[in-house]
Amino acid sequence: NAHADELFSTAHEYYNRKHPDNPITTETSQYIIKHAFTCLTKLDDNKALRNRMSLVEITEVIGVKEISNQMVTDVLGIYSLTGNTLIRPFNISEQLYASKSNEVFFPDTVIEITHESLIRNWKQLDHWVKEEHDSLEVFYDFQSQLNRWKNFNESGEYLLSEGPFNYFYDWYKKRKPSVSWIKKFLQQYDSNISQTDDNANKIAQALNNDIVRFFERSKKVINRTKSFYRAGVVLICVLFVLTLIGFF
Repeated sequence: NAHADELFSTAHEYYNRKHPDNPITTETSQYIIKHAFTCLTKLDDNKALRNRMSLVEITEVIGVKEISNQMVTDVLGIYSLTGNTLIRPFNISEQLYASKSNEVFFPDTVIEITHESLIRNWKQLDHWVKEEHDSLEVFYDFQSQLNRWKNFNESGEYLLSEGPFNYFYDWYKKRKPSVSWIKKFLQQYDSNISQTDDNANKIAQALNNDIVRFFERSKKVINRTKSFYRAGVVLICVLFVLTLIGFF
């Protein structure tokens, strides 16, 4: 969708005209748009559908300390301007948007994509949805490894070996999953956790803590094993040299 692409490219310009004393980069605005629209879609039987989320939930899923509700609302707000109307609530005038005293969306405002045709036609969004789905699949596989470790009393035998550790940790550093993103994952993959489950935040936080411990302990064992092998190689070399000295 050419119109959606144009807004994606120029969102920072709208924002910076409204906030000339606190401008943002193109990269920041596009990061917000990418992850916000990913929040507003979901895959059901490999079909991308609209997903409703509040502004504060979107900000929490983005999970970057420097990105506030205000930033998200004023970047996303251009998609709801009169003439754009790609997300609800819409029909906000540019004059109203430009007013510093105006809140385009409030923290509890529920936002959704206006037409599912945008999901079908916007190639950029289609790419993001598939990328997010792949990310969820990686996390699902990782959680299986984590659960096995937990189920066996956190035994060292079930920590990650170097290959899987590098694979999952590289994904973790790239995706930087927030507690709210983990909550979204749980609500999508765990039928026991509903969208309105008040306990979901606690469950997601506990899982996040387990993830950190799992990575830390796995890395510690991997480093210890590497040190052991290095020491072994050094010892073999020393013995070999001593053997040669004794021979001569």
